[in-house]
Amino acid sequence: RWWVLVLGICLATGVEVYRLRHTPPSYFSIGRMIVSAKISLPNASAYSEELNNFLGTQAGLLQSDVVSNRTLVRLKTEKPALRTAPVALEVTVSPKTSIFNLRAVSGDPVYASAFLQTLMEEYVALKKEMLRDASDTTKSGLQQVVAQLSADLQNAKQELIKYGDTNREVYVQEQ
Repeated sequence: RWWVLVLGICLATGVEVYRLRHTPPSYFSIGRMIVSAKISLPNASAYSEELNNFLGTQAGLLQSDVVSNRTLVRLKTEKPALRTAPVALEVTVSPKTSIFNLRAVSGDPVYASAFLQTLMEEYVALKKEMLRDASDTTKSGLQQVVAQLSADLQNAKQELIKYGDTNREVYVQEQ
């Protein structure tokens, strides 16, 4: 019954040779990004993100449809001659770092490289937009608080003037 083992090996080898000959080649492009959780601002203050799930959140954002769609739109507008090909994106994080390893696999080597480069640029642009939106929201909130405090201060000044006027009259009458 040794022939069953030999037949199985020959059959498996034949199937694998067939798959290798009929599978189109795949090309990959590799990129690395360092993503910081803190951004220094001019007044020595810092903007920081939630650190509990920071790396997982950023990896999810890199693989999100938002970043992918922005990448595809930008590639179509900036490089219309580039032939579109499906791309599989893998994002991993180097251990004990905030370095993201990106790998784009596609049937077209030029498209894989262009897609990965544009994806990284769009990710950075999206992060800047998110920071700007957060800053704008904070700024408008602070402006509302300042306006309310200014109105409260004006009311308090008016009440102090009224109090002073009433107490002066009482003091003059007692004299």
